[in-house]
Amino acid sequence: MTIKHSCLFLDNLISHFQFKIRKILTDNGAQFRHPWTNGLVERMNRIIKEATVKIYFYETLKELKEHLMIWLLMYNFEKKLKSLEYESPYDIIIKEFDVKPSNFYINPTHKKVGLNMLKLSLSHQTVKLDQARYF
Repeated sequence: MTIKHSCLFLDNLISHFQFKIRKILTDNGAQFRHPWTNGLVERMNRIIKEATVKIYFYETLKELKEHLMIWLLMYNFEKKLKSLEYESPYDIIIKEFDVKPSNFYINPTHKKVGLNMLKLSLSHQTVKLDQARYF
């Protein structure tokens, strides 16, 4: 990946988020050489791999991408994390929005998927999740 690709990726990333990004953790790629964040990024990469490629076999790249998207939605919106005092990342974002809405471009509740059951439209199909399957 070139510097140009990295910049394009970051521009797209920033335009996607509803809040103002203050810090970005990266791996130790040539584009971002900051080794003090490397451990945090590598730990998250390991968590993702343990929930996907290390326990499931994917016949196609499309299957992996779909499962990864479902897992990331569950992790970000539903998973209660010990490091966040048993709240989900989404819960923390909502609390931050309530305290300081000026840190956001839009209301983050508009990014919430579903009510009690996640529904994700993938390739013209609706996938219903069984939360116990993924955590």
